Amino acid sequence: MRQFRNLTKLIQLCLVLVGILLSSPSFSEGGTHLDKTFAANGLARISFGIGKNWAADGVTQSDGKIIIVGSLADSSYAHSIALARVNPDGVLDEKFGAGGVIATKVGSNSQATGVGVMPDGRIVVVGWAFIEKGKEGVAVAMYQEDGSLDTHFGDQGLLIFPMEYSTAYVYSLAVQQDGKIMVGGKITIRKEYTDQLLVRSVPDDYVFLARLNSDGAFDPAFGKSGVVVTDVGGGHVRITSLTLQSDGKIIASGTRQKGATSTLVLARYNLNGVLDERFGVDGLANRTMENGRYKPPTVSVLADGRIHLVGGYSVRDEAWLFLSRLRADGTSDSTFGGSGTVVTRTTLWRFSDFIAVTQPDGKIVVSGLSVRPPKPGQSQPPFYFSIGISRFLENGQADISFGGNGIQVVQIGALTDRPTFMTVQKNGRIVVAGHSDNQVGQQIVLIGLVP
Repeated sequence: MRQFRNLTKLIQLCLVLVGILLSSPSFSEGGTHLDKTFAANGLARISFGIGKNWAADGVTQSDGKIIIVGSLADSSYAHSIALARVNPDGVLDEKFGAGGVIATKVGSNSQATGVGVMPDGRIVVVGWAFIEKGKEGVAVAMYQEDGSLDTHFGDQGLLIFPMEYSTAYVYSLAVQQDGKIMVGGKITIRKEYTDQLLVRSVPDDYVFLARLNSDGAFDPAFGKSGVVVTDVGGGHVRITSLTLQSDGKIIASGTRQKGATSTLVLARYNLNGVLDERFGVDGLANRTMENGRYKPPTVSVLADGRIHLVGGYSVRDEAWLFLSRLRADGTSDSTFGGSGTVVTRTTLWRFSDFIAVTQPDGKIVVSGLSVRPPKPGQSQPPFYFSIGISRFLENGQADISFGGNGIQVVQIGALTDRPTFMTVQKNGRIVVAGHSDNQVGQQIVLIGLVP
């Protein structure tokens, strides 16, 4: 009888999965439409393996192939580092890993947060791993072009940062033209202060940057033995984006939250890891608000050195999307929106998880979570979302020719679809990647759009 019940459950699960695979994404009306030449009618569904699939980041190779990195969680919720590579048409690249995907179990638990492509075509992944007590923390893995680990990097393809950096966590990655690898995040350090004649010790977060040579060794020409730690006022700090300028300078961006004060952190460093005093104030072009909260921004540098900054923030129950353009010195560019910043409030957007990319023509494409309205006559938790994509003109105004009055919404799963990466292909088509939750499982998805 137990076998019969198990068999019945298996059949039911298979039927649900078939329904998921055969279902088509819900797509709002408008001038933008799914790219029918991309994957299966504009949508690629990918599984790293059995378990819950998470997408964290992506990168486009010089040949147009797209690499998505994330994690695969098993039934005990232990994670493995996972990658997939698709051809420009959205079809899995059979020459990569096992049929286009790779799952690498590092220790008992590991997660990927960022991915980059080396000048020689190798693939570098950054994240976190627990091997054993005393060997845990920031992890960097290097893969050959075919998806096999590069045994000449670190220790058989894997580098775990020394224990002195065990309280560091990295969220971002950038590869320099010379093959050196920049990683960025935070490090927690206990700080002593005097309170009513008592000396107290509290943990504070600092900006954490590290630079590695292409073989995994720390670069002694950067900061102190390859590491830079910057105090931006304590609190909770996250550096989620690293952007390299054409002159090699490094822009690190993220957020800081301390009490009721929220700060958008934007710092620029010289090649040696010293803050660039010509940028903002002593290298920092931060923005601060009280009784609100910034969310991690996306930064891109234009050919002329100006900087696009896209992010979100909330004040009480209201959420906003903002786009800013800065001059090369970090000051506001008043030719953008009249003051340098354009702010948009709409109930369609949630204020977090924005991703932005600048097209060659200067238009800015933004992707984020779109609140999913409940079905008629049904209640629904407020955390179900679809993927929303908008485009803005070079001057910051909404591009109403994109989607329906400037926004396009795509619903894939039954619960929540979450974007984590976006790119504009050489043919002008837009690809958004992320993961989609269908109650019975979570899979990686890529959406191809014709703007």
